[in-house]
Amino acid sequence: MLGLVFALVVLAAGLLAVRAARLPDHLAPSAGLGVLAIITTWCAMLGVAPLARSALVAALAGGGVLLWLAGWRRQRRGPRRTDLVVVAAALGPGLLLGVAFAGLAVPASNHDGAFHVETIDALRRGQPLGGWYPIGFHASAAAVLGLAPWVDTARGTTELAEGLTVLAPLCTYGLARALGQPRRIAATAAAVLAVTFVFPYDFQVWGGWPLATGILLWCGLIAVALDWLRRPHWRWAAAAGVLAGAIVLSHGTEVYSALVGLLAIGLLRWRRLAPGQLVRHVPVALGLAVLSGLPYLATLLSWAQGGGASGVGAEIADYSLLHPDDMGRLDWLQQALGVTGAATVLDLPLRGLCLGLGCTSRRARLGLGVWLAFVVVLVASDFIEVPLIQRIFTVTYPWLVDHRLRQVAVILASVLVAGGLGRAWGWLRRLRPRLAGAPHRWRRLALAGALVVGFFAEGGTVSIAKRLSDDLASQTAYSSDDGAAMAWLRQHVRPGEVLVNDAATDAGIWAPYKAGTPILLPRSADGAAVEQRAPIVAHVLDLDSSPSLEASVCALHADLIYDGARPLPYDPRELPPRPALEQAPALEEVFRSGQAVVFRVHVPCSS
Repeated sequence: MLGLVFALVVLAAGLLAVRAARLPDHLAPSAGLGVLAIITTWCAMLGVAPLARSALVAALAGGGVLLWLAGWRRQRRGPRRTDLVVVAAALGPGLLLGVAFAGLAVPASNHDGAFHVETIDALRRGQPLGGWYPIGFHASAAAVLGLAPWVDTARGTTELAEGLTVLAPLCTYGLARALGQPRRIAATAAAVLAVTFVFPYDFQVWGGWPLATGILLWCGLIAVALDWLRRPHWRWAAAAGVLAGAIVLSHGTEVYSALVGLLAIGLLRWRRLAPGQLVRHVPVALGLAVLSGLPYLATLLSWAQGGGASGVGAEIADYSLLHPDDMGRLDWLQQALGVTGAATVLDLPLRGLCLGLGCTSRRARLGLGVWLAFVVVLVASDFIEVPLIQRIFTVTYPWLVDHRLRQVAVILASVLVAGGLGRAWGWLRRLRPRLAGAPHRWRRLALAGALVVGFFAEGGTVSIAKRLSDDLASQTAYSSDDGAAMAWLRQHVRPGEVLVNDAATDAGIWAPYKAGTPILLPRSADGAAVEQRAPIVAHVLDLDSSPSLEASVCALHADLIYDGARPLPYDPRELPPRPALEQAPALEEVFRSGQAVVFRVHVPCSS
């Protein structure tokens, strides 16, 4: 339910914004994400109380709801069939995720998921933030979670983030409309994306919620640029600036995606560019982008001066030259599956056929050109090994890592596939009068078409459900035994005590939310804190042999050790093996539930 609430809050706030700016309603999802990211980030930076931030978000949403109700009463008409398709396309992913994530008390990811939860929890509590990561998504999520104080942040973030998957088909609909597609094709594009795993489901598994927010904002920015081409006006420039600033505040790598998309549009529609208006409106867009992103610019510049992400990108680029087989590059088949959104090899021919049919339409030329621009970037990064490509990888890191750009490509591919389905349906409708004398042939043909579409939808849905189930089974560290241990900790931990956790290796990372207990190594800990505290984890068996470690244990009140039920196989374990912990004279087992164990540390402290 929190995911649906978040989506409705975004839509209501976005509707209020676009109506105030006299922009089309299909921009409401992206506009809502942008407005909330900017307002909540500014509030956090200015020290506005968390309760006031939540009240402000509720007021914006309430204003949007009242505005929608007033418009609905004036129109007095029922929903169009395309409206129903769009609503179904939005609710379908929410239902699928709700079933797949049912009972999930924490995010599936102990790494990105834990990092983002820690940031949201700090904002929710009004605590100061450090670090370089932009907080547009986190501040929005914290403000909405403030409306549900009874929900802990780990569970709340897991449920709330599902709202991004609900919003994705709606943003796709808006982008398709801006690309010149009629309502029925735009609605079909939303439905196609709803059965595409690459986006909007994949990021839910590894906690890539800020990335998803940036991509949805990208949809709005591209739509605004296309509308500006048709009717150059300062309102479009202002909207572009706000969305660009929101991208910087949420996930800055989508700035590169925006540059690719805008460059492709400029090259394909250069004759429609109005130089005079462009010269006047670009400063408006840039000025509002800088103003919107101002709370983060100082942090961004300071971080960039220290090397930013490019240093990590350079290390990976150097490593890839020495170990090309370890970088997970896709072959041609995997690349085709990725850029089309096909779930399996069986699904690829149908997607490819629909995409090819869609490309034959005049309306699809612009969308095809933008899609091809991203395909070229992806293919070049995987198959062209030249210094220039390596340099681009380094400078734009982590934009091209893990083939993230496919998540943008499949949105455009969904529009093209929808166009192909529309052309196939048009062909069938034109064929029907010719078969008036043979109704049985028409029925067979219609049934065959329905079966193909049904196979397409059912295959995609089943594949998504299976992949979500498999990924959750392999990545989720939190079990019922861990839940029992957390309940015990909540009842028995003394004020001021800190739980020694094995970083993000097991469910101990979630103790602050499930047990109300601070942990030794949160995911967002800086390098200095990790350097100081990590030796305690590695040397819990001989703490008394090192006066410095003993002093650290006493100073930090690291009195308990957590050894989780399901350590993640791909994370190196720093705690000693379980038998060694059980036999250590300075450790006392105080709770056990299945494979989850809590130990108490007995180290003499002066006070």
